[in-house]
Amino acid sequence: MRSCMRWPCLRRGGFSIAEAVIAAIVFVIAVTGVLATIGNIKKPSARTDRSLTAAYVGQQVLEAMRTNVDAGTWDDPGSPLSLLGTHSGSKPVNGVTYTYTYTVVQDPISKARRVTITVNWPDN
Repeated sequence: MRSCMRWPCLRRGGFSIAEAVIAAIVFVIAVTGVLATIGNIKKPSARTDRSLTAAYVGQQVLEAMRTNVDAGTWDDPGSPLSLLGTHSGSKPVNGVTYTYTYTVVQDPISKARRVTITVNWPDN
């Protein structure tokens, strides 16, 4: 076994400071990439949640109209469906305000009424 106290002989194992710095930089870049990926995965999830809530708000608006109206009250001035044209409102859900617009149109031949509901929300 050879014994040596000079620099080349002292380096028997471990890493140099340059190797450690390069490894740390590579690690930081990898962690940054993982965190960015996780952030991008969460964004579609939040968008999906808001889309589902918007569908729920639209369903509530339609349900409120349906329960307050029957065929005999369509022309009643207090009926939501008697108001042909475009109407709007808003509904806060979990701190987010969803705005909705509904349009009531009547077919001139069949006298059937069609309701179109559009729900919007802020894109935060």
